[in-house]
Amino acid sequence: EAGYREVPLADGPVLGTPFFASPAQIQGLSADGRTDIYSLGVTFDTMLTGRRPFTGRSPDSVVRKHLEAPRPSIRMKRPTVARMIELIVQRMMAIRPEGRYPSTRALRRDLELFLASQPLLRPREQ
Repeated sequence: EAGYREVPLADGPVLGTPFFASPAQIQGLSADGRTDIYSLGVTFDTMLTGRRPFTGRSPDSVVRKHLEAPRPSIRMKRPTVARMIELIVQRMMAIRPEGRYPSTRALRRDLELFLASQPLLRPREQ
């Protein structure tokens, strides 16, 4: 695909699905908690928008997007999503592990800060 630079993929089989695999998994590199944070970010993006952030004609085209494509804007697909949530998910899905949350504790802190500033939703009376 035009505009993508060549990034090596893992030599052997990659565990996980192309839609949710982290760049480290795709490249066969060692994984840590930030790998799970990446995949959770993809899950959040999918839940918030109803669509996977990266799609393609083949598994290879999907994994290349995880490695090289700009992170998709959640708010472009669903403008009602809070900007802070979009920023949290984008950080979760940073291509390089150093750009992601260093731990689930740090991620939880930001999610709790967001939730603390939001009014509670009341169930609809039926």
